[in-house]
Amino acid sequence: MSIAATRALLVPGGLLFLTTPDVGSPLARAAGARWPHLKPLEHLTYFSRPTLRALLDRAGFEVLLLRSMGRVRNLGLALERLEHFSWRLARAARALVPAAWERLNLP
Repeated sequence: MSIAATRALLVPGGLLFLTTPDVGSPLARAAGARWPHLKPLEHLTYFSRPTLRALLDRAGFEVLLLRSMGRVRNLGLALERLEHFSWRLARAARALVPAAWERLNLP
């Protein structure tokens, strides 16, 4: 369904809540081709904040809020994901981080 078709389905004053990965985020830019949200079978188009805002403006939406949601992950998972970007850096980080700290939650 197109964004214009979605707009047509809303009643006057209706709201659209949308979540999508941000291809312009610092993590996406740093990871490049290793960015975990590069999923061609799942994501047909990738948006940055400016391109998402432009799409919504062209479809007649008034953007009320555009922000990052963030996630809470434990340090162990963060170290595991670090391996996708640099196994050397991940190995060094694991050597420096006590195993008990891997259960700590991070924003």
